[in-house]
Amino acid sequence: MKRGKQIDAWYPFYIDKWLFGSTRHELMITPGWAERFPDLVPIIPKSIIGRPFTDLRGIFADLMTLSKKDGGYIRANETTPYPVEQLAGMFCVPIDHIRATINICVHKDVGKLSETSPGIYYIKSTEAYSLSDRWKREKTPGKSECSEIAEVGSEKGEARREKNKEEKKKEEEIRDGRIQDKFDPLFEEFWKGYPKKIAKDYAREKFMILARAGKIPDLKKATKGYMDFLKHKLVHEKFNQEPLNPATFLTKNRWRDYIDFKYEPPT
Repeated sequence: MKRGKQIDAWYPFYIDKWLFGSTRHELMITPGWAERFPDLVPIIPKSIIGRPFTDLRGIFADLMTLSKKDGGYIRANETTPYPVEQLAGMFCVPIDHIRATINICVHKDVGKLSETSPGIYYIKSTEAYSLSDRWKREKTPGKSECSEIAEVGSEKGEARREKNKEEKKKEEEIRDGRIQDKFDPLFEEFWKGYPKKIAKDYAREKFMILARAGKIPDLKKATKGYMDFLKHKLVHEKFNQEPLNPATFLTKNRWRDYIDFKYEPPT
């Protein structure tokens, strides 16, 4: 049967995003996790609820790896899904752990997988975790010299290269402290007030994306609302909730949930 296109022999792995991104928390089963996804609790094996359980993160990494054999899809062929028993045997994990990982990843608040047809899934981050065409040309033996000459000689190709060169130079100057991004003072203000200090460079990257999109006014309201939310949990529920990592707070519009939250003292 016809298979999907095999696009990469391996995929790039973004270290900070894996260590400090949302996946680490979404696929680690803890009591706090159950509060975020109460509708999924009934379908998660009771043996892994209520204690730190990280095996699901490894299963997701296996699913990403498998998807690279079929253009981002997890399927036996274009019309046939993998039986869950086959995936469990392939990954050497219990069947219910496979089901738990998939159910969490297709959940609307996680959205790492989309179910394109019953039992067939697509990794939504496929494009982000793909090698660039330029990298492939450079690493592929016997690449076409004619195509390279045509690209070099085109005005469009030259303009794109110059633009990329300027952008890269500016990024390096900002990273090395030779020039200051105009939003840096706003980030430092955010960083100073945020209660958890971890992965500052990654948090700055996420903050700058929002800043350049004009989200600073809403982000300020959301940050204050999140501080109110943490205070509410402590005072009203006697629960000292650990703050989200700053980069996690800034990712996937999670911050938007707290724009209108206001603390009200107990009466």
